[in-house]
Amino acid sequence: MIQTRFRNATLALALLLGSVSLWGQASRNRPATRPETVGASILPNGGLEDPAATALPPKPTRPSDYPEECIPRTPDDVFYEDEDAKEGGIYEKILDYGDQHGIEYSEEQIGRFKAFVDAYVAYLKALQAFEKARPTGWWLYPSQSSTSSNQFARTFSGAHSGKAAMRISGYFSVDHQIYTYPDPLPVRQKAKYLVSYWYRGNFPKSSEGANRTAVKLAVVKIKWIPKAGKALKLEGTELAPAGTPWVDAREAGNKYAKDGFFNQLIGMDLRGSEMNTWREKYMIVEAPENAEKMTFELVFQSNERDIANYLLEFDDLSMTLIKGAEGEDQPSKPKPNVPTTPTRLPQPYLQRECSLSWPASELKNATYELELVQKKGQNVLSTKTLSTDKTTYLLEGLEPGYTYTVRLRALADGVYSEYSLPLDLETQALGEFPGGQIPFLYWIGEDGSCPLRLPLHYMELSNPQAKCLYYIDDVLTEPEGRILVFPSTGEHTLRVQIVEAPDRTWELEYLVTVK
Repeated sequence: MIQTRFRNATLALALLLGSVSLWGQASRNRPATRPETVGASILPNGGLEDPAATALPPKPTRPSDYPEECIPRTPDDVFYEDEDAKEGGIYEKILDYGDQHGIEYSEEQIGRFKAFVDAYVAYLKALQAFEKARPTGWWLYPSQSSTSSNQFARTFSGAHSGKAAMRISGYFSVDHQIYTYPDPLPVRQKAKYLVSYWYRGNFPKSSEGANRTAVKLAVVKIKWIPKAGKALKLEGTELAPAGTPWVDAREAGNKYAKDGFFNQLIGMDLRGSEMNTWREKYMIVEAPENAEKMTFELVFQSNERDIANYLLEFDDLSMTLIKGAEGEDQPSKPKPNVPTTPTRLPQPYLQRECSLSWPASELKNATYELELVQKKGQNVLSTKTLSTDKTTYLLEGLEPGYTYTVRLRALADGVYSEYSLPLDLETQALGEFPGGQIPFLYWIGEDGSCPLRLPLHYMELSNPQAKCLYYIDDVLTEPEGRILVFPSTGEHTLRVQIVEAPDRTWELEYLVTVK
């Protein structure tokens, strides 16, 4: 998978640029003067704003007579643990608070308090979903989820700019990575770029309380990818065989380690910094001759429980051309506009398939890619990429009782557009249909009407690989793929024999009016 490939690549390009001096070497990890840049950053969504927090419900206002100590703290809090008996939960905390302060709450107050708690818990659940959302254009490792192995979280409290920033905290025994996804990004050969991000955090200490001034906290890694059949060169030296990417290891002792190139964010960078003080790290990187693309990765080192009070926030990642060092122009190709979010075409039910449509790209001969993500709650179960040259697509093989998100992007002349905003889908679980778990063809209306070319789409079919035989007017008829074609319009009988398993068979009979 692409995320595994990126994760395993050993990249090493130094980013480390603070305003402090380290062991007497003043300003060793940044240019003396911040270079002037031109144009926009080539990193996608570097401000981490997308998906946006606009969908978050407003934070409920605490009633003036509601005890502040009893505000819900987690999305799992409930007003009553036992709804029928009206016992437990936050309700008991409120009563205890009243007993301690000589307050007796009325039924009217308890009713208002319950409404507040329910609204506040709903807000916390929405906030949790936002915090764990993968920023568009990036991938998180470990996989973005609410599991304890992933310590990344988006936050919109005091971002450096905009509304969103990324936070990482706690103990983790594996490196945590955020990297550009899904494709390498185009660059200009021989150009110089200013790589930058903003950060803030607490000064790390050991579990015994000792200062960890030299501990490595973060590394920026960039891998340069050459044009097909070409060799990357830097200052006339061939860096790797033709067609082979090059790992830019700009560390002390490396042949190409210029002044200002070092590869870690260290504990000392946070010394003297309050948590609410944002600081910038920046450095200059040079794209080798024949470079065509690159991948960008920010890695946070595993700490194996040897750091206490660890909390770091970062925002506004960028990689921007330096004025006067724009390199050699690459032949520019038009980038397709961002497509409109796919639209779900009308269908009676949604369980195993879904028809989508979208407007055509403004560029001729464009093709399209759909990213289909399957989720259960906040956990991402799978991600698929589907391709088509049409402006419609039938999603098949969906599983009942899951949530899916679909994003679309266009591809024209080797250049991708950005992804569209996502479309959310929820498939109906098996057994929830009022008629019970009996399979039926849902494109046949309750009045028996159906199209001449009948899609063989079922509800309540437990085994999607079931063997099905179709008899039109008692004549065995072979479908065309998943389409059953009637011989004419008008009335017909349709009999369907379904074998889901040896002990689970069905025979359906319809009197249909074909239109």
